[in-house]
Amino acid sequence: MGFLARGFVRLHKTTGDQVWQDKAEFALQWLVENQLPGYSGACWGNHFDYQSRGFYLPKGVPTVVWTALIGHAFLDAYDHFQKDPYLQIAVSACDHILRDLGTLRDGEGTCISYIPIKDTQVHNANTLGASLLARTYSHTGNESYRELAQKAMQYTAQHQRPDSSWYYAEKADSHWIDNFHTAYVLDCFKHYAQSTGDDRFNQKLTNGYEYWKKTFFSSGWNTEILQLQDPAPGHPVQLPGDRHPRFLPRPRPRKPAIGGKGRAMDDHPHARPHWLFLLPSIFAVASQQDTHAALGAGDNAVCPCWTLPTVVGRERYSK
Repeated sequence: MGFLARGFVRLHKTTGDQVWQDKAEFALQWLVENQLPGYSGACWGNHFDYQSRGFYLPKGVPTVVWTALIGHAFLDAYDHFQKDPYLQIAVSACDHILRDLGTLRDGEGTCISYIPIKDTQVHNANTLGASLLARTYSHTGNESYRELAQKAMQYTAQHQRPDSSWYYAEKADSHWIDNFHTAYVLDCFKHYAQSTGDDRFNQKLTNGYEYWKKTFFSSGWNTEILQLQDPAPGHPVQLPGDRHPRFLPRPRPRKPAIGGKGRAMDDHPHARPHWLFLLPSIFAVASQQDTHAALGAGDNAVCPCWTLPTVVGRERYSK
């Protein structure tokens, strides 16, 4: 629902059509009414039990990933509609991150835990939490948000590999590198710099973007390749499709660059408006299949909740 809200806010911003504001406000109100109880602030999780290779997550336990992404939806709405209650929900989500989630000190960095019930370090989860803290700091001036955001970004920055990639996580069983988790990390570094004015990680961002562009895009409208760390160091392997839509059509970016006035890449001429047209089809998939069935349907299942962040996130890089 958070992705729906973000899409509807952008559609209203683009078209000015009142129907999109109504839909955005409906989705945001649903999120307000469906926060998880028992925590220090606004937070959200899955409505189903979830088993990853790293941990088991029961239904109804919040994750920093969903909480941060939904928090960004409320900040999008606050920025566009200028309604203070939306900012207050983001503030509440930041309080949950500070009070309910564990952290791991590592050198000069600190990693925010993925979940509250077990200390779990994952780069995209850590940076997503940091990005929400940084962006909310830009509106509130709360130094505790900025301080943890900087330390969390430092944790991931110091673990950037020599080729400028990031493992999914530093645990030995999590040494793979894929497209959309890398994109989350890059997006979060950009949020941090724009929200705080702190440019100390900009070279990490630039190098990571160059790796991402070079590694995960082929010429023309071909498919992206999921990269894993093969037993032969640096040798990527292509996996069969799974429930995460890592094999989506993507254009190869042209004339890419990060820097200047927030411009990141000059994309395929038809790439920028694609998210407007993909939203209805993605939502249609979501409404036509039960989430539980989709998650258990095998290699050909597509889970829409992992499709939209790639679509919405990439749009930010084409501006």
